Amino acid sequence: MVIRLVSRHTQETQADCMRVLNQQSITWERDIEGSIVIYDCPEGMYENPVATGSYSGNVIKCIAVSKNVAGTGLAQNLITELVNELHLLGRDHLFLFTKPENRRIFAELGFHPIATVHNLVTLMENDPRGLKDYLRSLAEFRIGNEGASLSSGSNTSLPVSAIVVNCNPFTLGHRAIIGQAASESSALYVFVVTEDSSEFRTEDRLRLVRLGVQDLGNVRVLPAGSYVISRQTFPSYFLKSEKIVQESHARLDCTIFKDSIAPALGITCRYIGEEPFCPVTRNYNEVLAELLPLAGIECRIIPRFAHAGRAVSASDVRRLFVMGDMPGVRALVPDCTYDFLNSGAADYALQRIFGDIHGQQAHVWGSD
Repeated sequence: MVIRLVSRHTQETQADCMRVLNQQSITWERDIEGSIVIYDCPEGMYENPVATGSYSGNVIKCIAVSKNVAGTGLAQNLITELVNELHLLGRDHLFLFTKPENRRIFAELGFHPIATVHNLVTLMENDPRGLKDYLRSLAEFRIGNEGASLSSGSNTSLPVSAIVVNCNPFTLGHRAIIGQAASESSALYVFVVTEDSSEFRTEDRLRLVRLGVQDLGNVRVLPAGSYVISRQTFPSYFLKSEKIVQESHARLDCTIFKDSIAPALGITCRYIGEEPFCPVTRNYNEVLAELLPLAGIECRIIPRFAHAGRAVSASDVRRLFVMGDMPGVRALVPDCTYDFLNSGAADYALQRIFGDIHGQQAHVWGSD
């Protein structure tokens, strides 16, 4: 057996991976950064690939072992090699998504279950205390703790609420939904998606939201961390249709929220923005509206803030920004975002926005 690390795929090495994946009806994912490929051949030949595993960010994915070598320990070799490679890259807290029936296999390799959607997907991590530590960090912000008390004008008879946003970038639409939610809540936790797969960097998106809501005394803005599953992180490689992918993602993300995140902060209400444009996001909202009330969490849908008869979206802001139409941008964003975009500090995002407008990246949940 020959173990090969592929840090940058060529057409040939990708074909080797796909030969093994196809045997297991697993599809290749475009965001793969690197792979381990095991060949059943003499040293240096790189022929007859029999096992492969890949990674993207801190997510291990596309694990497959040929049936004719199943049970020989190659899966353990794959995971070990991938974990070692990711450790060298400075990525120690790792996740993987798998079919529920494979949960035991990966548990034996040091991964621990976080949440499961029945018959569809299980999310696992290699840190047995990862989720517990995350929830403990959230609890430090819980209302009533020292340093996180409510403003004196807050109505404690109102629900404790949450909203998850990407803010790519922060718009007047985001400000409107956060403002309404804050007015209807004793406290509002705003989770900003922290995965760096948006056109605007995480630190910039988080900073703009905090600046944009600093006048709202009952609002806490928190980085979402690894347990709010973005559509771009969620895999499709072992699920058979895009409809199943969408359903699985929404249900898994909702399960983690209702079973773990909401109890940690005493959240009893979640706000979501009405989605007039994106069917993926609309489906996600429908799943939340179905599942959250079953867990005793109210789900409130707020109509999108409109300008000139059209719902404001971050994608419109990105389009106007890359076109250089700053007066158009000005009409759709608060002062903090306009000042940032107009200062030149956000010019790094222009190339990515240009590529997205020309179809290189599909619109996905959370991109707004």
